[in-house]
Amino acid sequence: MKHGTLTSVPLFALVSLIAVLACSCSDDSTGPRPSPETEEPPWEIITTGVTFNAVWAASARDRYAVGASGVIMHYDGQRWSAMRSGTTKDLYAVWGVDRSEIYTVGEGGKILRYDGSEWLAINSGVPFDLYGVWGTAGDDVYAVGAWGSILHYDGTGWAEMASGTNEHLHGIASGPSGIVAVGDNGTVRRYFNASWETVTTSASEHFRSVWISADGEWFIAGTNGTIMTYDIQSGTGGTVTPTSHHLTGVHGNDGDNIYAVGDDGTILHFDGTDWNAEAAGTQNDLHGVWCGDGGKAIATGSVGTILTDYGAGWTISIEGITASDLTALWGDTTNCAFAVGRNGTIFHYDGSAWSTMATGNSSALNDIWGFSGSAIFVIENPSTILHYDGADWSPMPSGTPYWLAGLWGSSGDDLFAVGLFGTIVHYNGTAWSTMATITSNNLYAVWGSAGDDVYAAGDVGTLLYYGGSGWSGRTSNTFQFLIDIWGGSPDDIFAAGSMGTIVHYNGTNWMEMQTGTLKDLTCIWGTSAGHIFSAGSAGTVIRYDGTEWSDISSRLPITFTGIWEDPDGNLFAVGEWGTILRYNPPD
Repeated sequence: MKHGTLTSVPLFALVSLIAVLACSCSDDSTGPRPSPETEEPPWEIITTGVTFNAVWAASARDRYAVGASGVIMHYDGQRWSAMRSGTTKDLYAVWGVDRSEIYTVGEGGKILRYDGSEWLAINSGVPFDLYGVWGTAGDDVYAVGAWGSILHYDGTGWAEMASGTNEHLHGIASGPSGIVAVGDNGTVRRYFNASWETVTTSASEHFRSVWISADGEWFIAGTNGTIMTYDIQSGTGGTVTPTSHHLTGVHGNDGDNIYAVGDDGTILHFDGTDWNAEAAGTQNDLHGVWCGDGGKAIATGSVGTILTDYGAGWTISIEGITASDLTALWGDTTNCAFAVGRNGTIFHYDGSAWSTMATGNSSALNDIWGFSGSAIFVIENPSTILHYDGADWSPMPSGTPYWLAGLWGSSGDDLFAVGLFGTIVHYNGTAWSTMATITSNNLYAVWGSAGDDVYAAGDVGTLLYYGGSGWSGRTSNTFQFLIDIWGGSPDDIFAAGSMGTIVHYNGTNWMEMQTGTLKDLTCIWGTSAGHIFSAGSAGTVIRYDGTEWSDISSRLPITFTGIWEDPDGNLFAVGEWGTILRYNPPD
């Protein structure tokens, strides 16, 4: 289980605020340093809607895609898997010398370098977004970005260069005719004689990408379907608009095998004479393209899209179902599960596959609880309760105007929902009504072992207890925000929250546990005292074996909001960008 929104902002945005209030560390790391990536991760991506902004390949069996929220994916010739990036900043571009020296750049001046073992952050010295990266060698790498930023890496450190422009620069490439950077309002800059000079064009479009052929011809792609070619040696060139869609990426492996990609699944191929449209098999926006030896090409884009073309046409390698954030997960012991999220998103699991369900609304869904596949309750933002009877979804008034975040029940006629300002409402099988509360603190989660043994958790360590006649306070022994709660029995209960906090109730007292992480934990679930899982920000997943918590990180730097295991032992985690992962532990 875990809960979605207290306002129109999803829980993971709330978690970011919690982290600030709790003085948590930067995105680059809290908790123990992960070991280098020597093995494939045991998490399988069922679906993700993460936007992939760029792709680079060392070979057909060694490819790297980077994107939103610090996501980095690697293809080893058999499958795509996540890599630990150590950041949640958006990444916009990637380029490498070889597989042991790869650079990616992104939001807020973020630069990471991969040494063949792990990604490490490098100080860029600038706070601006960086949109492009390219180089000629490991000690001659360039990055471009907002406000005309151009940085150079000499093998030791990054230094800012005078670009001569304040226009945002989006693409950079090198070739026999030099190094070229392109950007907004037709901006083209060339590095020549140790300085950046203006290349005058008549274009007013925003250029997004550039590639230079082996014979020195420039290919520049931009808005409104613009493709500009230029040969600086002869001073000749031209502009064509083979599509009306904005183009965001261009790349080739020689002058007669070049691809340009863009909005709405646009793919164009240049054969040395003409640009021709190719079927992408998707309408998702495409942002990056790479063409390698033998004409093998790969394109990446929105909603988790990765396409490949080995010479026989484009095929979909990965494509997400939705980019809407998932906010909660519930499942039973009969291989039935539901995940809910933003924009009315609902996924249903039937024991073998996940599929979408239509609810008829586009509101955020904050939490879910159920008793079977035909008795499901969902909080629709801000405070409506939806009921599913196995055939249709119908709304129920909750009796409060305040946002509700957490939901739990002992039966179909005994449910509790909690939310903003200490709000608690109860359903008796006929109607929802408000209950007297003793706190004005926000409540995020509710769980019980029975209808007269219920706990609610929330702000600054708030814990409330309902014994059947009224709510009273309990001492949690923490001032961290408690975001989710789960128990295996009345005297074995766990509450998870900000800064890696988990407090445990042993039937007498609540005591804080050592979790080994300082990342915010947004969901917790288990089957027994020795089989418990908690997940949260920056891809954190930890497991409790009855003695200690250990890391089983997903490597995806997103926030998870729900976790559940089916009767066959398949552990699922859901979260941002419509992501659903399945844990496949090593043998």
